[in-house]
Amino acid sequence: MMPAGGWLPGETGSLVPIMRGLRSWIFTLAFSALLAAPSLAQQANDLPPGVTREQMWYAPTAKDWAQPTLIPWQRTWADAVELSKQSKKAILICVNMDGEIASEHWAGIRYREPEIAALFEQYVCVIASTFRHNTRDYDARGNRIPCPRFGAVTCGEHIWMEPMVYSKYLDDTRVSPRHVMVELDGSETYDLYYAYSITAVVETVQKGLAERTIQPEDPPRGDRSLAELVASPNAADRALVEQNYLSGDRQARQEILAAAKQLGGAAPVDLLRQAAFGFDGELSGAALDLLSASERDKAVGLIDDLLRGPLEPERRIALLAALEGLGEQVPVAKRLASVHRGLSGRSELLDLDAWRNGMANSKEASKTATPNELFEEAVRPENIAALSSSNARVRKVAEENFRLALQSAVDKVVAATMNGQSESEINWNHYARIAIASKYLGNDATEEAHRAVMSLPAGESSWNAYAVLSIFADGRRDSIRKAADANQPWPKDWLSETQSAFAVLLQHPFATDAEVARHYDFLIRLRAVPTASRALQDGLMRFPDSWMLHERFRLILASEKGVDGVEAGYKTWLRRADAPQYLKWYAAQASLFAAEQMRRENRLNDADAAYQRALDMFAEQRTDDPQTTDSSKTYEVLAYAGRARLALDFGDTAAAADFILTAFRHHPDSAASLDGLMVTPVGTAKKILVAAQDAGEEAIVKEIQSALEDLSNRDTGLLELPAFERPVNPR
Repeated sequence: MMPAGGWLPGETGSLVPIMRGLRSWIFTLAFSALLAAPSLAQQANDLPPGVTREQMWYAPTAKDWAQPTLIPWQRTWADAVELSKQSKKAILICVNMDGEIASEHWAGIRYREPEIAALFEQYVCVIASTFRHNTRDYDARGNRIPCPRFGAVTCGEHIWMEPMVYSKYLDDTRVSPRHVMVELDGSETYDLYYAYSITAVVETVQKGLAERTIQPEDPPRGDRSLAELVASPNAADRALVEQNYLSGDRQARQEILAAAKQLGGAAPVDLLRQAAFGFDGELSGAALDLLSASERDKAVGLIDDLLRGPLEPERRIALLAALEGLGEQVPVAKRLASVHRGLSGRSELLDLDAWRNGMANSKEASKTATPNELFEEAVRPENIAALSSSNARVRKVAEENFRLALQSAVDKVVAATMNGQSESEINWNHYARIAIASKYLGNDATEEAHRAVMSLPAGESSWNAYAVLSIFADGRRDSIRKAADANQPWPKDWLSETQSAFAVLLQHPFATDAEVARHYDFLIRLRAVPTASRALQDGLMRFPDSWMLHERFRLILASEKGVDGVEAGYKTWLRRADAPQYLKWYAAQASLFAAEQMRRENRLNDADAAYQRALDMFAEQRTDDPQTTDSSKTYEVLAYAGRARLALDFGDTAAAADFILTAFRHHPDSAASLDGLMVTPVGTAKKILVAAQDAGEEAIVKEIQSALEDLSNRDTGLLELPAFERPVNPR
């Protein structure tokens, strides 16, 4: 199971796909969490004789996924606790993970069965999963977009539920699927995971109900007043109120908001979102007034969204105050308030106009020249690289050179001070030298870098200038991160100074795409999504062939324009005369990304078409530039395997076999590669094998078995389970 999910309750979903969509991040986090505990594969010996994992946890079909989820999930932990107390029902926590074989079975089949729904309905149910299946949680009018995998809840809600339940009940053991029963007093009755059959889960859930001494109370019967409906924590009642608001006339909406006003700080946040983003100015204002007094932790996400857009000054002040007030119960609220204050200011540290003018004619000359203003040999880039040498002697010499350089620079500053020079009169390079040497000796050099930047001439294009600006920006980012992690405020100038330093760095001849990625990730972590988006797009203009920036760009496009906007964005870019050399390869990546996201949204036909578009563009790219052949074929294998999985979902075993065999022939070394859904081509082949065996299609069985045997002969590692499903020794 993956570690803690979304930043805050009620988020719109614009952040989570960005934070969690980067495959390298997902894999690193998932692997580290899952390898820390035994996986489901450890229970293989508990399966009935002759039954494989693929047979026990058979894969959902397209028809299965098309069925609605029948479990009445509650939206927040607070709602679940309140409803549990009212109904005297225990809470049932369900944990799920994309790509894990048993989790897929539960999500695609069992949570959609009337029998399981009838059993689970005797509990108050919540679902926890860190994976996002919709790119957004709300539309432009503030209406909810339910998760296509779980229904009822938004992706932001099941993502936020994960850290909540893990911190309270799951002992940091991240494994999925998992079912936990929580009583009215907050105690656990059972915590079931590594279950090797559906029967084991059902029997445990039934036993938990049978052994309860507390009897549930019947829900209210008959018509309930509007005030009672608006006050209800039940997700079904909340949905009814929101639907009535959406379909009602102005008078009906006024009455609903009047009922919400009676609840004061407990007014339902999703209802306030509908009103706040509506076109009726008076109702929107009433919702903002209620939101300014909200005591609901879910209000943090809505306030943050509103502060990103245009607001009257008095409204902005009130919402900022509300955000800071909510910081007592949701610590992230304080850091969000600091971010909004910091981004609204402007730094006087660097004159950006002067820097633009100064850089205009110096980029190429400085980039190609040997750095000639470095104060000592020690700080040349090649000597910096020596600090990471595997040769201990080389490292020792480099460190000693840095120490000598640091002492030399300090001596010069001391001498200048003794000669009566003020700090502003001392040459910026003296402080730069101290900062650079200190940085590479592992010391905090932010203040020395700040002194250098204060007197740095606009347009200074030397390597020293770039290095000290980068050190300063990194120092400020680190200071803000530390303050944010400790839920402490920070001076608003820090953020505006960081922004200014980045703006200069992006223009500098020695800039790299890594600098852009670091700043973007920093802003995303602060939830400054629009600012991060602008920084990323500026970075792509400078580094159009950067893999790490395109990876982030796909996520930004998905969050801003939806999954369909990802391919459209690249299609528009391809038509431009200045389209970069490898843009078609990145456009193919965009189609592959879109296909995987469409599968998450259960848009299976659309996903299949997107996979084919990816295959076509990768093939064109290989023809245009043979140097991209190997990398293109790797991703083509994932596209073929994706089409195979879709064919299997539609019940076409023959087509599925054709696609997966084509994948293995195309580039066999990629057969164990994980796609964005945490599935390998080999894993898909094993599912096709089981389906063919069940259908008695012996010819397909032999073909798949032969292909898998060939892969094993080529490299035994190709048939291993993904790292997060491999058995490990229990601790």
